[in-house]
This record gives sequence, structure tokens and C-alpha cells, in this order.
Amino acid sequence: MTGVKLPKKWNGKEPRPLETVLTQRDIQSSDIIIPVMGPSGVGKSTFINTLVGTSQAKVGHNLECCTVNTQDFIVTHPKDPDRRIILVDTPSFGNASVNDVEVLGRICGWLVHLYGNNSQISGFIYLHPISQTRMVGPSATKDFTIFKKLCGDDAYPNVILATTKWSDVKEDMAKRREEQLSSFWKDMVDNGSRMAQFRGTSDSAWAIVNLILERQPLQSLQIQRELVDSQKSIPDTQAGGCLRDMLKDLVSLQKKNIARLRKEGGDELEQTLEDAEEQLRSASSQLDQLKKVRLVRRVMSFVGLHRLSASRPTTPAP
Repeated sequence: MTGVKLPKKWNGKEPRPLETVLTQRDIQSSDIIIPVMGPSGVGKSTFINTLVGTSQAKVGHNLECCTVNTQDFIVTHPKDPDRRIILVDTPSFGNASVNDVEVLGRICGWLVHLYGNNSQISGFIYLHPISQTRMVGPSATKDFTIFKKLCGDDAYPNVILATTKWSDVKEDMAKRREEQLSSFWKDMVDNGSRMAQFRGTSDSAWAIVNLILERQPLQSLQIQRELVDSQKSIPDTQAGGCLRDMLKDLVSLQKKNIARLRKEGGDELEQTLEDAEEQLRSASSQLDQLKKVRLVRRVMSFVGLHRLSASRPTTPAP
């Protein structure tokens, strides 16, 4: 897809928005825009490649995340070739290449751009590996929690919670884990979200997309209303506040770990101490970076959102 290239130079004071964004001329009124989200390594690129039918999205085979920007892929529905589906591979939190504050900024920049072009998201596909029960690890928990804050409760009916990696575990074990996940996702399912299985096949992937096609597109997301309609800065949004609280908790935890490790001493703990100190430095740096973010003003200006926000009544974000 042809996109507009934003300036690559980054001054370090605010998260870069995505380097390539959909433009108004790229988007058709009948387009179905579906972001694919989930923790690193869950299989977002594999899901997209299965739908597209070619290996366009880069697939990672190690712990390093391949996707650092939003990437758009177009596919036509097999039963309706006149309608385009735009699948969006999104970066995950806990990314080895960019920090969490920048990931949040890139996602926000892309969503704000869509809102400025009056482009509606049809729904979200959130992927989770069935090989894990619930949300294992801080990155997975962080990704899912911030995802909910970006969408808002009223977007839940347009969210498909899809499990991946079914071939990695025995069927009976996978079914038990699916039941556990249904309890963990209960609040979303009770409010309209639906669960599905991606079995690595084209049929299972299209079945997930078809669930989204049953819903009307979303008029707006919570993060879009907060940033544009209420003209909040990223740290003042629910997603930004959520990330800030997580970073503060991590700073507090690592300070306690460092104090304990220094008290215990010993050469065998030296590497553990160094790791804790590095995590403390990273979390503290991100907290400082988050304080400086004021929604990517050059993106607001670039897509004309200063005019859009001025024409909308300022309303409190839910």
C-alpha cells in the first residue's frame, strides 16, 4: 500500500508516530479495516500471511519482535472481491527494538490519523497463544491491559479474542486452557466480545474475519475520543495512565530487588543485579519520556486534526 512518509528524524522528546500511514486516497469507503494485535510471538504475521495467501508480513522465529511499526496488508474477501480488507499488523509492547512509550505513541498516531480521515475500524482481532494459560509474563499482561484501554468498553462487541498455536499442545489440554481463558476474558465476552480459534488454516482465519463482518464498524475508539475530541495528551488518556502506572510499579519493584541483591551480595548474584539495574534505568527513562509526550503535534498538524478537533465540541472522554 502506498503511504505518506513522515519525517524520520526523531528528537527523542516524543514517540515517533508510524513511518507509513494510510492516506485518504488510499482508503475507500467500503474498506474493512482490522488491526491485528497481541503480545510478541503470538503469530500476528502468520495470521495475516494465511489470509493474504503470501508471505508479505515478516514472521519472527525468536524472541525479538519483527513488527516495530503498523504495517498494512490488503486482501479481498473470497466471496466478495469488490470489498477490500485492510489488515494491520501492530507492534507489541515489550518490543526489543523500541520501548513501550514509543510503541504506544506509534499506535496512537496511526489511530488518530484514521480518525482524522473519518475512517472507521471494523473490529479488532486480539491473538493469544493457547500454549499459555491466561496472560503469562508482564509483556502479555501489559499488551492486553493497554489494548482494552485503547478500545474502550463500547468497542468490545467488535473484538474477536482468537487463540493461536493449537498444534503446539494436545487437543484436550488446549480445550482446558480455552476454558480457563474464557473465565479470564469474561468481562469482555459478557459485553459482546467473541472467542475463536486460529488453527493455522485459511478457513479458520477467514472464519475469524467473518465474525467482524457481522458487526457495524466502530464510530470511534476511546483513545480517539480522548486525544482528538477531548484534546488530551497521551499521558492523560486511560491507556497512557495505565502504562505510567505499570512503569511506576516496575521502578518500585526493581528498587526493592536491587536493595535485596546488594544486601545478599555474592558473585553469583552479580548478573541478576546488573539486569535489575538495567530494568530500573529503562523504566525510569520511559517514565521521563512519557511525561514529555504531547500527542505528536506534528502528526496532528500533518493530518489536519487541529482543524478536526476545533470543529468538534469538546466532550469529556468516558
